Amino acid sequence: MIGSMDINVSGEARHTLAVSANGDRFTVIFDGKELIVATNRRFPGPPGKIGLWIQADSTPLFESLAVSIIH
Repeated sequence: MIGSMDINVSGEARHTLAVSANGDRFTVIFDGKELIVATNRRFPGPPGKIGLWIQADSTPLFESLAVSIIH
């Protein structure tokens, strides 16, 4: 884990989640608001892998997932 934040998420509304990675710098944006900016140097090497993690007591629904690699 490189960062965390407690936020209220309504199950009655749609939300957007974006993660931007540039080298070892990560920015997390939730509903258009920048929440976390962190640096992680633990995984050097070529880019290209992502993962989604949720807490065991959550029941999320992801409508879509888009990944873009910008050089």
